[in-house]
Amino acid sequence: MVDVPIPCVRLLQSNRAVRGVARADLDGTVHDRAGQLDADALCAVGVVAQAQLSQLGEALSAGKLKRWYVVSDEQTLWVNECEDGVVVAIGTETRNPEPTSKALARR
Repeated sequence: MVDVPIPCVRLLQSNRAVRGVARADLDGTVHDRAGQLDADALCAVGVVAQAQLSQLGEALSAGKLKRWYVVSDEQTLWVNECEDGVVVAIGTETRNPEPTSKALARR
């Protein structure tokens, strides 16, 4: 049985902190998007950063990183690696980004 990804619009609707979600392959090509975001730019950032952070995780003997997020004073960026690429989301600044990261990882 093939695991069908959840459409981005459903991910957006189920996460109040998120204002935009996109899914891209490992080349950064966007295949699905929903909400308010520059999907092409954010997916490119997610793919490039994912490669660098994976190397960092291995160098620290932490293993391969599967998901990460960055919180600034104005917004949060979440990136989750999946089998065929990444799921990237952007939303409001939050004190606790972990629950949203886990929810997006269930995609």
